[in-house]
Amino acid sequence: GTKLIAPTMKNDFNGSTTGATILNTGGSTATVDLDFTVTNVSSGCSQSVGHTTSDQVSIDPGKSIVVNRFQNNTGDLDACTFYSMTATSDQDIVMTVNENRNFQGETVKAVYAGFNEASATSKVFFPLVKEFFNGQTSGVSVVNAGNAAAQITATYTSSSGTYVMTTVDDVAVGQ
Repeated sequence: GTKLIAPTMKNDFNGSTTGATILNTGGSTATVDLDFTVTNVSSGCSQSVGHTTSDQVSIDPGKSIVVNRFQNNTGDLDACTFYSMTATSDQDIVMTVNENRNFQGETVKAVYAGFNEASATSKVFFPLVKEFFNGQTSGVSVVNAGNAAAQITATYTSSSGTYVMTTVDDVAVGQ
């Protein structure tokens, strides 16, 4: 089996929605447990950060499914949430996450692969983070893939210095 993590998922969050495509690479039908944790919400959203919900899907061998609000397989997530997702299967699976959105009249696309929990590490590097560079700003998402709540520290280095930020509270597992 496999446990994959998607730290950046959106359910009509500030106008953006993602879809995760999960492919069963195993030899028999996969039962995939989907667990969601809300990590941010759009203004006026009634759902709270930290809210958790789950769903379950079955995928035939060599077939794939899409997980997003249009497929009705994201538990009870409101259409205003930014969330992380784990997909745990009794078969081997792979996952990609896609996002299309409009930015200044142009379609912007982002794609990333779901991360295998077995490959989680306590230190990650983001070689390119932008803040108001040519009108664009990067977002950085991490998820606590450990087995206990923990603080997360980020260190940014730019031409004007080094900045260190640490979460005020511990980040729960899955957030």
